[in-house]
Amino acid sequence: MSTQSDALGTAMDAAITALSASDQAIALKCWQAIALPIIDPGASGVTTSSPTWKKITKTYADFSTAAPNRNIVIYTLPAGGVIHMVKTKHSVAFSGGAIATYTVSVGITGTLTKYATAFDVFQAVGGTVYQLSSLVGGESQSTNASIRAEAICTGANLNAATTGSVDFWILASVAT
Repeated sequence: MSTQSDALGTAMDAAITALSASDQAIALKCWQAIALPIIDPGASGVTTSSPTWKKITKTYADFSTAAPNRNIVIYTLPAGGVIHMVKTKHSVAFSGGAIATYTVSVGITGTLTKYATAFDVFQAVGGTVYQLSSLVGGESQSTNASIRAEAICTGANLNAATTGSVDFWILASVAT
């Protein structure tokens, strides 16, 4: 947790201590409802029952291969995890060589569009050019699951790409 978060926690603890006993109980419940969903932004996954966003960035190099499609692990969903939404937005268009189209999707092995259908990352980048997918679902209640992104292009293999960067934001929680 960051120093700012620690300072905020200390300030909130001091404020709660200054209250009457009955008000402390109410304030503590409110503070816990706010503080518990906060996780380390560098953590590998979500650890709370409250939905939390996780950002993952991948570039053309991550998908590069001498084939027109490739899927890679982008996120580990904890046991009991639920994906509520996926936002896909590219900051640099994917292009290079004879590539004519380039899309990315999010899912699991066997169903690579389970959480986000194919999104065109070949198109021009813009502030409102993104995809929100609310294909809610979960995997195993007892084991972690690999969430994958698949890139598919036409006109050339993926290793012809010379530019491209895409961000995936995954809104997830853990049912405990």
